[in-house]
Amino acid sequence: MSIDQYDFIEVPGANGIRIPIVKRTDGFEEDTTGVRVPDWMVHISNTSGTTSTLNGYETFTELFGWYCESSRHVKGDATNHLYTSATLWHSDIFIVTQNGIHNQSINKWLTDGTITDQIIIHRIIRTGDAGNYGITVIQELIFQTCHWCGMHNYLDWNIARFTACSRVNTVAGIKQNGVPIGKASCIIDYVNNTVSTS
Repeated sequence: MSIDQYDFIEVPGANGIRIPIVKRTDGFEEDTTGVRVPDWMVHISNTSGTTSTLNGYETFTELFGWYCESSRHVKGDATNHLYTSATLWHSDIFIVTQNGIHNQSINKWLTDGTITDQIIIHRIIRTGDAGNYGITVIQELIFQTCHWCGMHNYLDWNIARFTACSRVNTVAGIKQNGVPIGKASCIIDYVNNTVSTS
């Protein structure tokens, strides 16, 4: 997927944050009346509000865009590990969803400080032949122990942001014909300042 398949929106009230969002149509789609499989889905635990009619994703809702960044704090002479604190850092995670029922739960949790156990993001594609297709996950992000820290209403969308104590990012390799060729994961624990891969 190329970057030209996304648009960008600016987050109201935030400093310079632009979130990539999935384009609903592109120059190659003349007929936009058909049913399409979402590109991204999100599941928010502790709520029954994230729902969809997509088979296997009944507890997810469509994710129109998301954004985050991570880094390792470095100071002094970066050529030597003696001069770095090696502190892992993660920005707030922004998610863009429809202005649905689940946002009322987020609004409550933001207000009273409730922690959400887990937020799962899936990048999915449709594989197989017409009438006999399946859904394949090509990327999964799992954020755990999530603290809500902001909400922005954006017409029909809601932009929510949270912090997380850990992140697991798994990317699946897949051939053009849909055959999987393995997975790779990076697990980061921001509480204990550790990272591992598998």
